[in-house]
Amino acid sequence: MNAKHWGVPKRQNYMWARQISNSPSVYAITKGKLICKAIPNTVNPNDTAEMLTSAFSTKDKFEFKYGKVEVRLRTSNVEGNFPAVWLLPAEQKGVPFRYGEIDIFETFGNDGKAHQTVHNHRTFALGRKEKNAFPHTLDVTQWHIYGVEWTPTYILFTIDGKTTGYYEKSKDAKILAEGQWTFDRPYYIVVNQSTGQKGWHEPDVNHVYATEVDWIRVYQRK
Repeated sequence: MNAKHWGVPKRQNYMWARQISNSPSVYAITKGKLICKAIPNTVNPNDTAEMLTSAFSTKDKFEFKYGKVEVRLRTSNVEGNFPAVWLLPAEQKGVPFRYGEIDIFETFGNDGKAHQTVHNHRTFALGRKEKNAFPHTLDVTQWHIYGVEWTPTYILFTIDGKTTGYYEKSKDAKILAEGQWTFDRPYYIVVNQSTGQKGWHEPDVNHVYATEVDWIRVYQRK
């Protein structure tokens, strides 16, 4: 990983971040490809985490507003697996409408689906229901290119160049006032190999989970 653009996020009390480690054992670079791992914690006896997981982000190093992001990766289709490539806002403090998230790729355990999702203040904080999730059945163990095109008025998801989801900024003032569109600000990229938890795709704590990333590319109009 190029330290100019990427760093290891701090461990946080969220499922994806609760076991993050900066141990060299949780990742490898093989033939130019990044392998992110979640491993049994046998390397750090002072750490109470059952497993140690890999995560990288461009927070405070590379942020962008609007554009196209593509990632070529493959992962395993086994219970407990929870990898993701996603975008978070660089500034998350204050009001109004703090929360916003764009999930370019996730898979949950062995469900055999790529999940691409938009979370905003309206859905995440207020619990409003809308079409913001776009699961797509495919073999996640094979190489695929997952993408998102993010503009001031819509977010479009793709897999291998084909459209898999479309999310549009509302024209309804009431819906907008509830924070339906929280994406007009700079975001950064997160790549992580996490695991599920008890009650939700519970992992085998003796298993090594891994996701292989070939490349991540960001395109912007001049």
